[in-house]
Amino acid sequence: MVDSDGDRLARLATRQSPDEFAKTVNETVALAQCDNGLANLDKQRRANRLKTWTDRITGMTHLHGEFDPETGLKITGKLANVVEQLFHDRQPDTCPDDPASKQDHLRALAFAAIVEGTVVTSGRPDVIVVIDEQTLRNGLHDRSIIDLGAATVLPVETIRRMACVANILPVVLDGHGIAVDVGRGARLATPTQRRALRAMYPTCRIPGCRVPFETCTIHHIRYWETGGTTDLANMIPLCNRHHHNVHEGRWQLSLHPTTLDLTITDPDGTTHTTGPPRARAG
Repeated sequence: MVDSDGDRLARLATRQSPDEFAKTVNETVALAQCDNGLANLDKQRRANRLKTWTDRITGMTHLHGEFDPETGLKITGKLANVVEQLFHDRQPDTCPDDPASKQDHLRALAFAAIVEGTVVTSGRPDVIVVIDEQTLRNGLHDRSIIDLGAATVLPVETIRRMACVANILPVVLDGHGIAVDVGRGARLATPTQRRALRAMYPTCRIPGCRVPFETCTIHHIRYWETGGTTDLANMIPLCNRHHHNVHEGRWQLSLHPTTLDLTITDPDGTTHTTGPPRARAG
């Protein structure tokens, strides 16, 4: 890294969350490497491990895996795919109430279903890679956006190769953080729109909320029951708490039709406006 990198990181340290800043540091290091991180990815692949053991007290079988970023994305993507397929409309009676434990339980059941061969996965993509158009076309730059849904990075060359695989779909953003391409393989509107929303909103849309997109509810700004449409200009991801704030807490939300700036009006009439998260460039 050169001095300008240090100045940029110092500036971003005061503006980004700890997770965002860690990701920025990783991307900056990748940018500074002469091979764009390919050697590091090869090293990570050689370190793939999966350990299994049985707890002598509980009798439970434990698995602990370490995987390179590309393999890890495929595994977690497949699990998320099967969880959605099996438990979108129903949850098993064994499911705990705690949100974090609930997701762990559902992933465990999805993993077992995959191993047992009792589930046929749908055609939805297993991995969504969010990348800005300039990076995809020309390589890394100091304002690159590469979001793998995890605190890790992949070489651009690897992402280009992944884009050739049918079950891995790139989502390209323009300079304002708006999805300009959500792939060509989708037939159904809802999965396509979820890819675009995931690309634009890595977390709950309310500023400062760090709940991941994957655990959010897709909310219609103008309610479906009152004629709201299911399109990108009328949908945002909201975590459970903020979803309740909108419905029970009488928050009023509106999205600008072109910039997708979000305006929040509190019950007392106070308003707050913020642009799409991806537009907060480094």
